[in-house]
Amino acid sequence: MNDANSVRPVMTRLKNIAARNECAVVLICHPNKNIFQSALYRTSGSTDWTAAPRVALYIGRDPEDEKTRVIAHTKANSIPENHQFSLKYSIDMDHGGIVFLGNSDLRADDVTCTKKTREKTTQGRPAESRDKAEEFLHNYLEENEGWALRSKIIAAGNNREIGSRALERAKKALHLYSFTQGFGKDRVTIWHVQGAKIPEQMSFHVN
Repeated sequence: MNDANSVRPVMTRLKNIAARNECAVVLICHPNKNIFQSALYRTSGSTDWTAAPRVALYIGRDPEDEKTRVIAHTKANSIPENHQFSLKYSIDMDHGGIVFLGNSDLRADDVTCTKKTREKTTQGRPAESRDKAEEFLHNYLEENEGWALRSKIIAAGNNREIGSRALERAKKALHLYSFTQGFGKDRVTIWHVQGAKIPEQMSFHVN
């Protein structure tokens, strides 16, 4: 479950099953222990578990009320933005078990950890900017089979007004890997997700 090359074929087969039977497939995953990480990437194992589906939800406690749970979108490609609201509920066995309490203003990252942790995580850099960099980097690698040249990532990020330092922090938050190869003008650094299939023979020239 940690290997992207192993996860992708499984997700493709599930997608084909869903299309063939005109149904939805729901996967339930546990979050990892990194409470400083964005909700989208807290799924245990490969990031492909959340990269492949159209919709991903995070369920956690309301940081202001331990008895209330919140269901929030971490990813919603097929849902209009004005419909991407969160729901809150409680567990009350005297009233049927799960009792929905209406909409919530909390986002997924608001329920991944405690208020104290969130303040420490975002100190010195707005959460919105941090999330923007992480989302961009995640999507960029997803579109490039899980790996890309650092120089191209930085250039693409700059076009989105995302600086190199923000991308370096995003790389660390997403637990990405990197390695450098070549010499002189042919020396390049590659960022990649765990298990990404990178060609053994590559010839890059940096102008």
